[in-house]
Amino acid sequence: MRVINYENINEMSFDAAKTIYNFYNYYIKKQGYFTLVLAGGNTPKLLYEILSFEYKNKINWNNTFIFFGDERYVDKNNEYSNYKMAVETLISKIDISKSNIYRIKTEISPIEKCAEDYENRILNFFKYKKKDVSFDLILLGMGNDGHTASIFPDTPVSVDKYIDVTSLNRLFLKYLE
Repeated sequence: MRVINYENINEMSFDAAKTIYNFYNYYIKKQGYFTLVLAGGNTPKLLYEILSFEYKNKINWNNTFIFFGDERYVDKNNEYSNYKMAVETLISKIDISKSNIYRIKTEISPIEKCAEDYENRILNFFKYKKKDVSFDLILLGMGNDGHTASIFPDTPVSVDKYIDVTSLNRLFLKYLE
């Protein structure tokens, strides 16, 4: 693991965008498509705007599949929705098929069914690709309280704010090892 310290969020965001582009090029050459798991929160907003502007035409977005590693259990149009933030800063500004966007469907209730649905769609995606579940690049942020993408399966989370994605967490953790 390599740790890089940045002077500010601008420097970090531009470097992260370049890194995403490098990963994209590698996986396009290797397998013909690229899977990217987006982080939530406020930190990646600038990164997504850079991708939507600087890399809008450099990346073939229709060979890119976008997943979400973090989402609040709120309506997709809610101001706290990570999906909404990603749509506003990236997805609505690039040429990408809606079928390439794998959002967490927070309209599914109860919350456990929502997590199960998302896990099944991820498994089906990789089954269709005839590949073990293995994302090409996962962006993770860290909250002020130390949480990252809610992937601590044994830690209770507030159903008022975050999806309890216990089964999805096991899926992520299994393939992050």
